[in-house]
Amino acid sequence: MTAMMGDLLKPVVWWRDYLPNHLWLCWQVSSGEYVDVFMASKLLDEISTGLGEDRTGFPKDWELAGRLSDFEAIPVVARERVLTHLEEVGAYSVVVPEELAHALGMFTGAPGRWLIQPWLDSGLSIDPSIAERELGRVVGQSMDGRGDIASRAKALFFRQKLIAGRIKFSREGLSPKTEEAIKGYPKQNTPEQNVLLESHVRAMFLLLENEPKEWCKLFWRSNWSLFPCRAPGTELHSDAIDIASDEAKSEIGALRLRAESIWGEFVQLTKTTDPDLYSPDRFEVLTGIVARALRLVRLFAKYPPMWTMEHGAPVLRALVETRIVMRYLEHKSDATLYAKFKSYGIGRLKLYKLHLEQFIDEADEVGEGIQAHLDLVSAYVNRDTMEEYIDIDLGGNFAGSDMRKMADEVDLGTDYRLLFARASSNVHGEWGALDMNVFQTCLNPLHGGHRVLLEENRMVIGPRFIDDVLDYSAALLSEHQHFLGAKEAQTEPT
Repeated sequence: MTAMMGDLLKPVVWWRDYLPNHLWLCWQVSSGEYVDVFMASKLLDEISTGLGEDRTGFPKDWELAGRLSDFEAIPVVARERVLTHLEEVGAYSVVVPEELAHALGMFTGAPGRWLIQPWLDSGLSIDPSIAERELGRVVGQSMDGRGDIASRAKALFFRQKLIAGRIKFSREGLSPKTEEAIKGYPKQNTPEQNVLLESHVRAMFLLLENEPKEWCKLFWRSNWSLFPCRAPGTELHSDAIDIASDEAKSEIGALRLRAESIWGEFVQLTKTTDPDLYSPDRFEVLTGIVARALRLVRLFAKYPPMWTMEHGAPVLRALVETRIVMRYLEHKSDATLYAKFKSYGIGRLKLYKLHLEQFIDEADEVGEGIQAHLDLVSAYVNRDTMEEYIDIDLGGNFAGSDMRKMADEVDLGTDYRLLFARASSNVHGEWGALDMNVFQTCLNPLHGGHRVLLEENRMVIGPRFIDDVLDYSAALLSEHQHFLGAKEAQTEPT
């Protein structure tokens, strides 16, 4: 989605650019019950009552829309009035639940942090485990901008804007009946009316919300150091050394240990380097391309028969290619190049998805599991950006030729699209291959679903892959024998 910034369009994401500022609203409605949505609207009214009519020291055009930045803009004197009023009417612990106090207390720069002061004065000690558990729960429930929690928070935000007189509609744009329905949200409407209203609000949200706040960047960029990554566990697989002499075993063992040591140092580096959760492209691309190369080295070290230039050239090529690409990216000092790197790779993955869909549509019968594979690929294609907005760059081939056209010419277009192109993405370390093989998703919702290094190899295709490779090899051999036979027949003397 995009938000208008002067004469420029700036891409924005609800959970990244707005959710942290709407945290109080999301927290209040996180139970998923409409009674709490109604309660949140009453709490906002109660806060407004506590403020009174005096707006001395308030910013121009200030409004109480339920955002943390709205609370932060309230002058100190008015803050005292609000807290005193909430205590007197017994609403303070509802406006600021103890768990929310733990969460906001983790961020020294959080807007509206003054709301938790009565808790601190009563002796509350901020507990990071409670903060992570409850903040993770609310953020996890609210990340989908089309979900119930986010939609209801946006609807309350819209309601407050309308009550404050910040929204003006023409008679054709909003009927008095609809305006009253918004002001009376959600108690005075039927559930069906509320769902429809929330849909309208989602469509208009970015027209009403201002530029994303610096607090949103601070929130995400602080979470990596405040709360640990939560990644699925991996299983370690070992390989036996199949070498005859004890001397050879010792030498090979030493080389393997060195490869493991290099890999271990790399893994540790990824764990102790801030990935910049607000804009992790640079970290993820650099980590991805280096991980891809070192993973090859680590596996390569386990198989001595592969230690020749004939078989080891792809590993050497990957190391040199990675070093060149890494130096180039850093030399250019252009942050957009990392996003372009991802876009190119995911565009190629999208192309593979389209070819796979075409193959399924045109085939009389497809093998078991191919739809599941298509769903997996589709999930990766749409992970960061909807595929409608992903461009496909076909790129080129070796000098003076186009491999795709050559394959079509010899009736191997399907092999190219489903086998060659997919394998090439791994050879070239394109983003689609890196994403599927090098990373796994952090399970901590406070990290925004960023990628963490997969420390052990993952078999995405499964053990049937070698069977398919052997079947294809047998077909290749059969065709090769056919051509040789045809050649011999042509050269026999008459």
